[in-house]
Amino acid sequence: MDMRKIENRLNLFLRQGKVRSTDDDQPVQIVQVDFPGETDATCQRPQQYGISSHVVAERSRALVLTAGGLKFVVGMDDPDNRPQGLAEGDVCVYSHADTGDDGPHRILFKADGREIHHLVGDDCAIVHTPDEIRLSKDKSEVLIDADGVAAEADEITATARKSLKAEAPEIEATATKEIKMKAPRVVLDTLRLEIPKGDVIATGVSLLTHVHAGVTSGPATSGPPVPIDITGGA
Repeated sequence: MDMRKIENRLNLFLRQGKVRSTDDDQPVQIVQVDFPGETDATCQRPQQYGISSHVVAERSRALVLTAGGLKFVVGMDDPDNRPQGLAEGDVCVYSHADTGDDGPHRILFKADGREIHHLVGDDCAIVHTPDEIRLSKDKSEVLIDADGVAAEADEITATARKSLKAEAPEIEATATKEIKMKAPRVVLDTLRLEIPKGDVIATGVSLLTHVHAGVTSGPATSGPPVPIDITGGA
């Protein structure tokens, strides 16, 4: 056999082509690949256990190995979509980058093992570290739809730039020591306010036990309520 025939066979053994289409409804994914001068629709693509993907046709490349009369896709790439600029040791799992406003969907595992970045589009990111989980979202709202949400921590802080709202048929707050509210003004818009136990003290004046100064008999008006010693005495 002359060297030209050997070279031709070696060139057919491992070839690169452009993905025309993918059939993902089979046990083994079947890829149609365009090679120079021909198209092959019988290329099998075995995938690693636990990982499955479906590349975007017409923009992805396939590396095809021919063995035993069969063709196997041993590598695929989407050069225009692959995340670039990763640090040495980083690993990124990504999907097709939409050309619209949503942008790409990526999960980035940092090489130091201390951070995982979950990127959804260009305006939403979830960053996991050993110390915290950070969620950032622009343009719209963050929605949690579940039967129940439980948060347990030594301290929980909620900060809103404009307003903080809570809506429910029933809201219950329980504290073993005290509940503090600090604001220039507190407005309760309700038809009925009930305090089953205890007293209400406003600026040192008890609602239940306060007395009035300057009391005289007859139609005269008494003086204002007298503040009490909230530490124990009236």
